[in-house]
Amino acid sequence: MARNDLIGAVCAFVAIGLIAWLSMESWVIADCRNVLRSADFARTAGLEAPVPAELLEFRSRLEAGTAGPEAASCVSRIGLPF
Repeated sequence: MARNDLIGAVCAFVAIGLIAWLSMESWVIADCRNVLRSADFARTAGLEAPVPAELLEFRSRLEAGTAGPEAASCVSRIGLPF
């Protein structure tokens, strides 16, 4: 195996690893948007007047930091959804 082949193989391995890591990070962010109910908060910011009590309670728990470890991790990763 020539030196150039070895360098090419290492570069390909690093590129595939980087792509895999970025894909995993993207999935984590998408999951965080589901955990934090970003779509629900976006809908209530629009013209839909009545905000469900459950969503208001979840918002207060997010602001207080008592929504649980998964939600806290997501808030530290992408911020509050409102």
